Amino acid sequence: MPSKAHQLNSQMRRRVIQKAAEHVHRTWKHKLVEMRIPSNVPKDLNYADSIQIRWLDYYTAQVGSTVPYSVNIEYGRQAGVHAPIEPIVQWVMSKKHPGISRAKAVQIAYAIEDKLFREGVRGRHVLRLVLEDVQAGRAR
Repeated sequence: MPSKAHQLNSQMRRRVIQKAAEHVHRTWKHKLVEMRIPSNVPKDLNYADSIQIRWLDYYTAQVGSTVPYSVNIEYGRQAGVHAPIEPIVQWVMSKKHPGISRAKAVQIAYAIEDKLFREGVRGRHVLRLVLEDVQAGRAR
């Protein structure tokens, strides 16, 4: 059976890891606002709301996003690759033109997707910037 000191040390390490993960989580959300990355999209597609802390085991926490396009925000998307149309349709309907018909939103979404296909998208490198801020002590 582990000693009382070992148990306290173990709990303390867990709390430190939890605080660090929460710190990265908070800083990430602030960075999204600072970089003006859209947040007023449907709840299941909202990048800022998708950032979560997940415990892999007692001492390992992972901070990440659950939306499928988070990789494209971080690293960009090269030209010549088609983007899925449905998330763009939902974005058009909720952000660009509230109250627009679905048919018109699909037309606009295809025009946006065509531009993404031709030009690609540059990466925003949000997580890299967050980690740099955390390491430099500039985190929120």
